[in-house]
Amino acid sequence: MAHGFGGGGGPLARMQGVGSDEVESVKLSYLKRVLPYLRPYRRLVFLGFYGSVITKAAQLISPYFVGKAVDAFTIWGDQTLVWWCVGAIMLAIITEVSGEFVWRTTLVNTSFYLENDMRNRFLSHILRFSHSWFDKARTGDLMSRATSDIGTVRAVVEFGLVSVVRNTLLFAGALVMMFRISPFLTLLSFAPLIGLTITVRLIGPMLHSRAMRVQEQIAEVSAKAQENFTGIRVVKAYGMEEAEIGRFSELSRDYYKKNMSLAKVSALLHTMLMLIFEAGILLTLFIGGRSIIFGTLSYGEFVEFIGYQMMLIWPMISFGMIFAMMQRGAASLYRIEKILSEKPQITEPEDGVEMKSLRCDINIKNLTFSYNGAEVLKNLTLKIEGGKITGITGAVGCGKSTLVLLLSRLYEVPEGCIFYGGVDIRRIPLRILHKRIAYSPQDPFLFSETVADNIKFGKTDATDEEVKYYARLAGIADEIEELPNKYEQIVGERGITLSGGQKQRLSLARALITQPDVLILDDTLSSVDSQKEDEIMNGLRDYFEGRTVIIVSHRVSTLKYADKIAVISDGRVVEEGSHEELIKNDGLYRQIYERQRIRETVGVGR
Repeated sequence: MAHGFGGGGGPLARMQGVGSDEVESVKLSYLKRVLPYLRPYRRLVFLGFYGSVITKAAQLISPYFVGKAVDAFTIWGDQTLVWWCVGAIMLAIITEVSGEFVWRTTLVNTSFYLENDMRNRFLSHILRFSHSWFDKARTGDLMSRATSDIGTVRAVVEFGLVSVVRNTLLFAGALVMMFRISPFLTLLSFAPLIGLTITVRLIGPMLHSRAMRVQEQIAEVSAKAQENFTGIRVVKAYGMEEAEIGRFSELSRDYYKKNMSLAKVSALLHTMLMLIFEAGILLTLFIGGRSIIFGTLSYGEFVEFIGYQMMLIWPMISFGMIFAMMQRGAASLYRIEKILSEKPQITEPEDGVEMKSLRCDINIKNLTFSYNGAEVLKNLTLKIEGGKITGITGAVGCGKSTLVLLLSRLYEVPEGCIFYGGVDIRRIPLRILHKRIAYSPQDPFLFSETVADNIKFGKTDATDEEVKYYARLAGIADEIEELPNKYEQIVGERGITLSGGQKQRLSLARALITQPDVLILDDTLSSVDSQKEDEIMNGLRDYFEGRTVIIVSHRVSTLKYADKIAVISDGRVVEEGSHEELIKNDGLYRQIYERQRIRETVGVGR
């Protein structure tokens, strides 16, 4: 039964295809996908939009009373009316300021709620993906989506969508008031707006494609920075600082160029909109002036008309900004949704079997598994006895580590190939597998937390006594006591302050403290000397009692503790037996044993 990952059609291929023609065809209508995120806060949204409506309604009142005040001076000479107009304008200003406060405190807060919800959903969704997905994913790209892209979407909600509504209200209200004063003058002054449609249709696609390229380049820059920070020791060890600075600078220059390209198109759109608007103002001054001369328009009406027309400046100016922002927001939302639309390859079984214990036989039957198009395991069959220690060995790349990852279903397992106590692994809930199987790898990951926090990562309610006990079992307690802050010592990112052997033993303590049914040690003590390894393994004899322990190692000195050893070659089990039985046979295990014994004899390190 074949199964595997890789090839051009996988989820990562689709994810990293973002930025293609498919992406550049994304339209502003894509932003409607943000609405479900706003639904939990619809009351706040409604209150914010209500405040916005009040603000714009109050703003629209002022020019009317300014016009009346001018006519009161120039035509009627009524000073009392002027004071009434001043009072009305002040009341409108107070109402406008109050409405402004309401919409800002509600909609801005809502945008941050949305950002928080979207980021949490993004992270929780990503954490459901299998090992194979992360093997191909770029951390910097994911970080860019989780920070920059989500931040851009938040800005669209905070400013973009709100401004569309606010500016539409102001624009429509001003037009109504202008039309009330002079329908003919209103139509003439806005004749240049025909050019607006043409401008947007011409510049819009250019703006979107450039916005998409900018977001993609941010991901490239983030990925490179992440790579250099993580691999700083390698960079410095090989004296490649200048070369890496050069590569990063090149990516930064590309980001600058793409940003400048976006800025130029945005500036072009802004300039064209200003020209269109200024043309409308000039036309109004010419026609309106003639109307005053011929007596068809009063001074107050003309001032009022100009006041409303000037109100259109900000909607016109911000239209270009908002349009550019929303194009960029649509591109960012697409990148986020592209990940969220990916379905995790490993999912909970619909008819899950609630197993009380995994301390049972593990049967692997005719398991074939491919990775990146290459067969790693080929029709492999193996029985791992429950409550016993099973060793697995073989040459580098023979499939040892892949096999143990399949045993905890960190890679998807073909149906009918791995059974725990006769139950297909695919029918066992993931929470049971991952809680009752502990895995300690050769290259462990440590969090930038305290020593104690790293040890009790899988059992957060562990007591201090438990932490110290399992640190002693893992042979790391004495070295922890020598640290300045002992168990409260921060280990740094990925445990950078610790040696390779210390990290491995800390990882071992983290696995032991969970008291699993199945314990997988994948070259866990490869960076520890033989004497220390013997001390640790002998100290674990009582702990191993009754548990299913799987030891993966290329070192025979480690495998001698196993009740049974399986030798894998070219993806198949080619030998099985105890250490004593296998060294008597003229097989692969004996060859490995002889080579290692010769190295030890001549004093060559392992």
